[in-house]
Amino acid sequence: MNKRTKRLLAMMSSKPKLRKISGLPPLTYTAKEEGTLKNYRIYGQTVDGESVGDRTGNLFDETLYNKNVGNNTLIYIPIYVGNVNYVTCSTTCPKTIDSNFDSLNSRYIFILSGSVNTGAQNGANGVSNGAPRTIRPSNGYVTIAYRKIEGYDVRPWEYQTMLNSGSEPLPYEPYGYRVPVTVTNGTDTQTINLYLPDQIRIRKVGDEAEYIDFMEQKQHFADGTSVDVTLPALPTLPGTNVLSVETEVQPSSVEIEGRIKPVPTGGGE
Repeated sequence: MNKRTKRLLAMMSSKPKLRKISGLPPLTYTAKEEGTLKNYRIYGQTVDGESVGDRTGNLFDETLYNKNVGNNTLIYIPIYVGNVNYVTCSTTCPKTIDSNFDSLNSRYIFILSGSVNTGAQNGANGVSNGAPRTIRPSNGYVTIAYRKIEGYDVRPWEYQTMLNSGSEPLPYEPYGYRVPVTVTNGTDTQTINLYLPDQIRIRKVGDEAEYIDFMEQKQHFADGTSVDVTLPALPTLPGTNVLSVETEVQPSSVEIEGRIKPVPTGGGE
């Protein structure tokens, strides 16, 4: 085998080079094999006061636990849900945390109508894993309550606790905003939700576009500050990929990096 043949075989067996592609979504590119992007950035946009990111269905702001009221037995977290007929609460919290509490015969998270209701102590509106509860709000409020007994705090935010409008429980997702990203090669389609915490969306402030960065696991703001975010990897699929962002307000730009190739103008590989 001569040197030229060896070189050609080495080139054919080597992994594709890392490349960056950027622009307005959807982005079209090719990938040799299934894998994940090395990095991605999604840059913000603001239109009529709305920015990149759609509100999730969870009405339970987990930061409200710092603003609760209660006593030595129950802690109450009032939540304003607005003008809705019904809300449903579901959780992964088990009915009992410790066998010593079995005699209480009561679940550990409660959903109550109104801003505060001490009637929660009878356990009539208990919510536990596999046992959701639907109620009518009162004056636009419901209350999530949890027990605090003998030092055992059952904190709803430490479980997947979902509060959604309607009479059916919805799959859990965090409170805040989501950025759904869809990648398809025509045969396989995958949608990955990127969640932004604390009601923070990806904005454009003047000419400065804020952005999220996968490798850094950061969201960067126009004032130069940043916060930690948890961002999942985005897939690459064999063949021609189309990456789109399924938010109402579209990003001003998306930048991706991976073992990918841009599709030449006119299509093809």
